[in-house]
Amino acid sequence: MVRIAYAGSDENEIIVTRQVANADETIIAELTEIEEIVVNGGGVSESGQFGGDAVEMYGSFDVATSLRPNTITILGSEGDDTVDISSLTSAHRISVQDQGWQRHHHRHRTATGRH
Repeated sequence: MVRIAYAGSDENEIIVTRQVANADETIIAELTEIEEIVVNGGGVSESGQFGGDAVEMYGSFDVATSLRPNTITILGSEGDDTVDISSLTSAHRISVQDQGWQRHHHRHRTATGRH
């Protein structure tokens, strides 16, 4: 699971965390003056199978960040991906690009949120 959120501090505008399986959530990036975010799906589990990626976005990136309104891109994995923007309160557009749709038509894509 990757979470992207407004950090709310003077030093960091955006914070990115990652959680694998049931492990603790870990901060993997604290960003300032970032105009574009690209999340690369990987999704290979310990068994060697492709698993789905889960990406969640929180808060508003409008006022106190440099993030452009149409520059969040999710590059999906070979598995069943979930993108949750239900807690995103700014009007940023999210582009989700599927990596294996032409080979695996049976996979599921789930997007939740109000945008």
